[in-house]
Parts: sequence; C-alpha cells; structure tokens
Amino acid sequence: MKSRKKHDEIVVRADAHAAMLESAAALMALDGFGLDPDNGFVEHLRRMAGAMRADAALGKRAQAYTGKQYLPRPAKLPEATSDRTGSSVMVSRVWH
Repeated sequence: MKSRKKHDEIVVRADAHAAMLESAAALMALDGFGLDPDNGFVEHLRRMAGAMRADAALGKRAQAYTGKQYLPRPAKLPEATSDRTGSSVMVSRVWH
C-alpha cells in the first residue's frame, strides 16, 4: 500500500511539472518563439514533458532528459473541431 501511495505521489507531481512545461511551450508558440519542428524550444519542452510522465509511470523521478530521439512526436491539437451538431468549434488556447 505504501509503495502504491509513493508511486501515485510521483505521478501527480510529475504531471504538474509536465503541465508547466507544456504551458511554457504553448505560450512560446503563441508568441512565435522556438517553432523549429525538429530542434525548436516548443518541440523540446513538449518532449521533456512526455519523458517526465513516462519516468513517473515507471515510478521514477525524472532526473535527465536524454533527447528527443527516444520519444514519439507529441500530438498536436487541431485548430478546430466539430461539435455534435456539425458546427465548427475552436479549440481552447492558452491566453496571456
């Protein structure tokens, strides 16, 4: 039981830090910074968030980011999606 609690705590904490990295990436993208698809800051921040979550799922606290070559490309949000009526709806964006 104690081990499971510790694992869950690591997952929750890692998810919070990963969400902050993704927020930073979103804000940078909105301002047009770090947009290179292969080596841009946005790309690396998103992959770092994924690496952090992957380590946490294994019960490890992330200590290093070994590089993007080991991780799949993060999914990108669509610009718009349709609701059940068929109308186009804009996807929520982070505003600052």
